[in-house]
Amino acid sequence: CTGAGTGTLTCAVAASGLGNPTGIAVSGSYAYVADGGTVSACTGAGTGTLTCAVAASGFPSAQGIAVSGSYAYVTDNSVGTVSACTGVGTGTLTCTQAASGLGNPVGIAVSGSYAYVTDNVAGTVSVCTGAGTGTLTCAVAASGFPSVQGIAVS
Repeated sequence: CTGAGTGTLTCAVAASGLGNPTGIAVSGSYAYVADGGTVSACTGAGTGTLTCAVAASGFPSAQGIAVSGSYAYVTDNSVGTVSACTGVGTGTLTCTQAASGLGNPVGIAVSGSYAYVTDNVAGTVSVCTGAGTGTLTCAVAASGFPSVQGIAVS
């Protein structure tokens, strides 16, 4: 979409062929898309047209994605995990479980050494330490958000 900050957005389809995209994160010229059982790496970020290919698979239900440094973090709400993926800046991601026991994690955002994860069933936000590494330690920090989905930090 163009027109950010003007009050009017003009949008067009930038990528097609994705199954059920639920999260997107941009790093450099790549956009990474959580898409059900896969994460796609799309080239052309910032150009208005994306060309996407599967970068990682094997997720029962990848929902949210955030990129920080050399890691992409992917929430999987069907198994209650966050995966840490290396290979940011390439078309291939290698992912391993970084945190578990999160209920139904959906949204994720990273700032510094912290990751923030939403749980849309429990209505909570967890704060995880260890962002920038392959292991996260998470604890509920806030509750009372029915059906919370996304999260952003700055």
